[in-house]
Amino acid sequence: MSAVPDENPRGLGERIGALLYGRWSEFVLLRSDVLKKEDPEAIHDLRVASRRIRTGLQLCRPALPATVLTGILRPIRRITRKLGRLRNLDEARTFFGCSGLNLPILCARLDQMRCDEMRSVSALLHRFPLHEVEALQRRAVACLGEYGTGGGESSLAGHLSRISTRRYRAMIDLLPPAQVPGQVQERHAFRIAVKKWRYLLEFLAQLSGRDYHAALEQLKAYQSVLGDLNDLDEFRQVCADLPLPQQEQSLVSALLAETGARQLARFLELAQTGRPRYLFML
Repeated sequence: MSAVPDENPRGLGERIGALLYGRWSEFVLLRSDVLKKEDPEAIHDLRVASRRIRTGLQLCRPALPATVLTGILRPIRRITRKLGRLRNLDEARTFFGCSGLNLPILCARLDQMRCDEMRSVSALLHRFPLHEVEALQRRAVACLGEYGTGGGESSLAGHLSRISTRRYRAMIDLLPPAQVPGQVQERHAFRIAVKKWRYLLEFLAQLSGRDYHAALEQLKAYQSVLGDLNDLDEFRQVCADLPLPQQEQSLVSALLAETGARQLARFLELAQTGRPRYLFML
C-alpha cells in the first residue's frame, strides 16, 4: 500500500491527482476483467476499486468543481451498489454451499439469482459512460494540480487533517455501543466508520509513502469480523425473501444463529485488544 517516494517532489495537489488517476486506470482494467470473466474475485476487486475512486474524490472536494465530482461519482456509485448485490449472492452461495447442510432448494435458487444479477451487472457495465468519465477524471487531475500550489496546498492538507480527525472520532465514539449484545445497528454504523477510516489511511499511505501498515492491519481485522457479521444479516434477508421448505428454513436459521454468535464473540475479543490509534502523516 506504500507509494514509492518521488525523487522530484511534486505539489500535494499534483500527487493526489496522479494517485486518483492511477485508481481510475485500475478501475478501467477491472471493469474489463469482470466483463470477460464474471468471477467473484474480479467482481470483489472492481467493487473495492470503485469505492477507492469515490473515497479519493470525496476527500478532495474543495479542489474540484461540483459538476466534475457529480459527473464521476454518480455513475461509479451505481456500479458500487449493483456489485454489492452480486457480491452478496456470491458470498451466500459460498457460505451455504460449504456448510455441509442439505439445502438443495436454497442453493439452486441462489444460483439462478446469481445468473440473473450477473446479466444485470454486465448490462450496467456495458452502459457505463467510459469516455465521458475519463474526460472528467483528466479534468479533476488538472484542477488538483492547479489547486495544490501555494496557499491551496496548505488548504488541501488542512482539509485532509480535519477529515481524518472527524472520521477517527466518529469511529471511536461508536466502538463502545457496538460491543453491546443486540445492538445490530450500532455495530453496522461502527463497521461503516471503520471502513471510512481505513480507506482514508490507505489513501494517505499511497499518497505519502509512509508506513501505515500496522494501523491498516488492525483495521482490516475489525473490518473482516464486522463484514462477516454483516454478511450474515444479508444472508438472512435473502433467505427471508425465498419460499423455502420448512426443513431448509430451520437449517438456515440454526446455521445463521450459531455462526452469528461465534462471529460476535470474535468481535468482542478483538475489541478488548485495544482501540485503533490515531495516525495522520503526509
